[in-house]
Amino acid sequence: MRAQRSALPAFVDAHVHLDKCFTHKTLGSTSFEILQWTKPSAESSVYERAKRALAQSLAYGTLAHRAFVDVDSSIGLSALKEVLRLKRELKNVTLQVVAFPQYGFSDDKQNVELLHKAMEEGADVVGGIPWIEPTGEDSLKHIEIIFDIAERYAKDIHIVSDDTDDPLSTNLLHFLSNAKKRKFFGKVAASQCRGALDSPNQGYTQKVLSLAKQLGVTIVENAHTTLMLSGRGEANPVRRGVAPIKLFLKEGVNVAAGQDDIQDAFYPLEREAC
Repeated sequence: MRAQRSALPAFVDAHVHLDKCFTHKTLGSTSFEILQWTKPSAESSVYERAKRALAQSLAYGTLAHRAFVDVDSSIGLSALKEVLRLKRELKNVTLQVVAFPQYGFSDDKQNVELLHKAMEEGADVVGGIPWIEPTGEDSLKHIEIIFDIAERYAKDIHIVSDDTDDPLSTNLLHFLSNAKKRKFFGKVAASQCRGALDSPNQGYTQKVLSLAKQLGVTIVENAHTTLMLSGRGEANPVRRGVAPIKLFLKEGVNVAAGQDDIQDAFYPLEREAC
């Protein structure tokens, strides 16, 4: 009797930090504390660590990856160049490189210039992290800057929108509003969509769902990492800390999953989930 076999599409990892993988030392209590530890280790051996992560991922059938790589004044473009070097060597694998301004723009204006240079070096996607800025006004400026850069270089955008337990964090709505105004239909994605979405504010949620459906946005959830980090400073009941994926799916919004982190300060476990 001949064995039955099935051919399935390959997996996609829609959000992974290849420059930070395998650098775990200790786990902090908040994202802000963790950020202080990830940067120095991101400078060294990026190429070898990223290659190791991709080898593990490929073994599980993941053939497409969107890799976030830090770009800022503390490391310049060094990590980005190493991941781009790896991308050039890959055969039969899709690797999109996101130039990611992990520390934002308000405290270091040089990061804006470096994001331009990252696009000129060959980065595929403009990254953003508006929630990291110190004020709401700075977050809005952050969003405007990444759209300006994406327009100039004809690139897509992928942001970490509201990776915070703050119920007043509404960067996703501002991001989608800018995408509509600038006609970025089908060219934007957002990860870690929590903040005001992870609150009882149903009016806000409905506005986001409506815009997301119009724009053809992709919502990426990195659930295993988010569940580990969110709600650490709260008393009971502690929120789950994930985007309302079922609501996005119900509206016909494209939803994807990402690994996010591999044995680094954000997520200490080595085995990949994707």
